[in-house]
Amino acid sequence: MPECIKKVTGEKEIIGVDVSWEESNERYIYNNDTIAELVKKTSELAPQENIVVISVEKPNELLKVAQGLNFIFNIDYGREYRISIFNPEKVKDAAPWQDRKESFEVLEVRKMKTDPFDMILKKAYDTPEDSGFMLKQTFEPVPMISMLDEMGFEHFTEKKGIFEYWVYFYKKITDHTDEKPASEKVDAVIQSATPVAYPVIMRLLQSEKIRKHINIKELKVWEETEKHLAWITTGRADISFSALITSAKLRNSDIKIPALFVWDNFVMLSRKKANGFEDVKGEEIYTPLFEEAPPAKITKYLMEASGLNPDDFTFVYGKPFGRPEEIYQDFITGKADTVILREPEASYAIKAMKDRKEDISVISYNKIWNEINPGFGSFPNAGLVLKGEFARNHPEETKVFLEELKAAINWVNENRMQSARLSFDMMRQPVDRIELFLDRVNFEYVDGEPLVESVKQYFDILNAQGIVDIKLDKEFFDIFRCDANLK
Repeated sequence: MPECIKKVTGEKEIIGVDVSWEESNERYIYNNDTIAELVKKTSELAPQENIVVISVEKPNELLKVAQGLNFIFNIDYGREYRISIFNPEKVKDAAPWQDRKESFEVLEVRKMKTDPFDMILKKAYDTPEDSGFMLKQTFEPVPMISMLDEMGFEHFTEKKGIFEYWVYFYKKITDHTDEKPASEKVDAVIQSATPVAYPVIMRLLQSEKIRKHINIKELKVWEETEKHLAWITTGRADISFSALITSAKLRNSDIKIPALFVWDNFVMLSRKKANGFEDVKGEEIYTPLFEEAPPAKITKYLMEASGLNPDDFTFVYGKPFGRPEEIYQDFITGKADTVILREPEASYAIKAMKDRKEDISVISYNKIWNEINPGFGSFPNAGLVLKGEFARNHPEETKVFLEELKAAINWVNENRMQSARLSFDMMRQPVDRIELFLDRVNFEYVDGEPLVESVKQYFDILNAQGIVDIKLDKEFFDIFRCDANLK
């Protein structure tokens, strides 16, 4: 028996666990029906490749195959076995840059408590051609590798341990015939305050046209989304992805909102069988943000317009307020039975409950909204916010960014599985949950006068119901018109 097997501690027999084979990136579920398939996959591992196998029983047959092939494998045991099998053979004909990869600057992110995505992206943009950096991570960051590959990087991965990967990124020398010199590129600080936009951002950052015109000086992905407002009001961010209602309140901060692409973003989920709001009376409704924020106000408007009294319902808010990520966790763990959720957290919860074979009810806000306002269509939720000065001073770069944003949205809509695999790491959810989210979310790029008309209809209702108090004048609607800056 290999020495690494002997090091397994706390072994106990697990009986009656019914699992089936499935593939999720590098993870495999092992049972009697999949032994042959996994033996084949193990035998075909290319140099420097690995697989991870999850099993309720020790997969002795698979381990014998790995041992016979002189592969390295480690076993970790908790509630189940987690076996990592690695082919240590060196890759033949390594690229010349790999001879100097040891001189690359090291980016250590294994102990970071926040998502290192923005730091890695900034490093990638700062790396000169014919140079590189090495990333130390606890797993192989497949989405990040895919994205950087599209940004002109080659990569080489070394697995140093079961939870230690060294990924070397090398920036290739490219053709600069139609690219502006670095000194002429426009610097831009980009931020996102809403995870619903992450798949689009991941694709957008692969754009060669953007790289040729814009130097992304900083990219900030907020976990505490309200903090992005300070970057808008102080002019620190040139380009922001943000919710419409939040951004529109900043009309005096010299902003432009030239395009929206997220529509119909809220639902109510309940473990109780419910066809509408009337069926969740008496239930505690866990609600994002606070009582005066749009999610609660819009919900109460829809209730009242449906002939119900909002005072008959019990809304629960977090302290100081409920974050969607926390409400999602409360729902899937059973702490909350009825919740209001935006995307993508709504899709995460729906998929998690479906996997457990637990029935839940989904109440669509868009459906109720259109029953109250016939013919309204989709209501606008989130999009792009530009610093006014950036749009005025850099019309060419603004035009390129908007064109590439539209192209990225179309690509995400047409390539949902690929998009899910590209963005699952950034979104911190399994690929199948991201794919369901992409099937449910309404991504549609809208600009110009159709956008102005949609915004007018929406804010007319919000103002009339006291949800917001925004002066709807020409100055306000000009925020959504960017054409003059792009000619």
